[in-house]
Amino acid sequence: MNGRVRSAGGRYPATIIVSVAVTVGFALQWLLPLEQLMEREGAAIADGQWWRILSSVLVQGSGWGQYLFNTVGLVVVGAAVEKTRGSIQWVAGVVVAQVGASLAALAWTPGVPDSGSSLFVSGLVGMLSVTWFVKPVQWAALAAGYQVFFVWYLAVLALFGPLAGAVVGSVLTGVAVSVLVRSGFAVWALTTTLVLTVLAFVLLIAARDQHGIAVLLGLVVALTASFASSYRHGEWRRLDGRAGRR
Repeated sequence: MNGRVRSAGGRYPATIIVSVAVTVGFALQWLLPLEQLMEREGAAIADGQWWRILSSVLVQGSGWGQYLFNTVGLVVVGAAVEKTRGSIQWVAGVVVAQVGASLAALAWTPGVPDSGSSLFVSGLVGMLSVTWFVKPVQWAALAAGYQVFFVWYLAVLALFGPLAGAVVGSVLTGVAVSVLVRSGFAVWALTTTLVLTVLAFVLLIAARDQHGIAVLLGLVVALTASFASSYRHGEWRRLDGRAGRR
């Protein structure tokens, strides 16, 4: 058992550290006034308490439901992203998503305080949407299902309320996962899931919901890293070819 724990810690350090930190913060907020001290609050940030943009991740203002929903995403989607893209990209994606989406929210609704790890999850969802993660099948299906439900629940919630969000999110999740599994995670099926994610974050941004910005930024970070990696490998191949001709 200890060997398995050490192995998981070595393979998914960012996922584990952040999930544990969020859990500890959530537990402590019931004993200490952490929410008031750490939530993202426009007036406090304007007064120089800029750390609230990141510290707000560690407290969950909406309670148990918010904590459980977000933490499942951190673990399932976070581990999938970290397995395929590595810890550095994982951290870059969530930080860019958190900061960028928080700044957008402060511009849109400066007087509304907020907290929770959903922007981290949003960034990871954006990264997963352009990540080739198909094995093991059960894990890939669960991660894709969470991805679709997360974005569509929030998009429809922002427009029509929680009941409509739950219904639409559940239906689209069932369809997406069924198509992915039945097709063996074919490229067209993965592309369909990506299109569903893109449509949802467009709706979120149109509704001025910060989660849409976070999903978009996570996707951009992943694409930028992929393009940079492809360019770097292409440069090395060209250099090797020149060296071989000398």
